[in-house]
Amino acid sequence: NPLINTYRALTPHARTPDEHPLVGRDFEIMRRHFSRVELSLYGLTSIAAVPLRNSSAGGLVRAGLVKLDRMLLSLPGVRDLAWYSLIRCTR
Repeated sequence: NPLINTYRALTPHARTPDEHPLVGRDFEIMRRHFSRVELSLYGLTSIAAVPLRNSSAGGLVRAGLVKLDRMLLSLPGVRDLAWYSLIRCTR
């Protein structure tokens, strides 16, 4: 995601030196070592609710954007734009 990469470039102190965005080869490594790799994606439009997190409308706005995220992140090509992911690897 170009916006996330810009954020990462502006905030290098917010992560460890060896941290990097996951790329295709990372998933290839996981698939070599695990029989099942499940990916759940989060955070596309819902990031816009962050400035509202302490307001009375924040929860409602976030809930609506999370629903929109689920729909959008199910589309091909949009999946790579997610802010973060949960990866479940099983043997």
